[in-house]
Amino acid sequence: MPYRPHVLLVEDNPGDVRLFREALRQGNLDYDLHGVADGEEAYCYLHPPVPAAPRQPDLIVLDLNLPRLSGRELLDRIRCCQDHRDTTVVVLTSAAGEREALIEAGLPAGAYFVKPDGFVALIEVVENIEEYRQRVSGAGSEPVRS
Repeated sequence: MPYRPHVLLVEDNPGDVRLFREALRQGNLDYDLHGVADGEEAYCYLHPPVPAAPRQPDLIVLDLNLPRLSGRELLDRIRCCQDHRDTTVVVLTSAAGEREALIEAGLPAGAYFVKPDGFVALIEVVENIEEYRQRVSGAGSEPVRS
């Protein structure tokens, strides 16, 4: 059975979630994608009630401006948790200036991508995220290309 990377998309805008899913489809990337709408929901997804084991996504794609628990707070919790501290996290920001400020502030994400204005550019961002995921995860983890 072909490998399908397990990806957690943390995004509160339903339109952006739909566009991300469509960009994956257009980019021929077959992810096992699970979407949540806020940081608290993401944390609960990663840490289900006992006796379930913590979920281990291959990649977390994180918007920072989230309700209930911000993306920054969620990222801090992820990095403090033994089960998830090594999980690959990429941050999607809304402005290039914000991206540089986050890097300077030392926000502990693996990579930062700016949300593009157009759909074709979003497909390119999704492909760049996948290239990054492959690079940090090592060989043998290429997703199914549909």
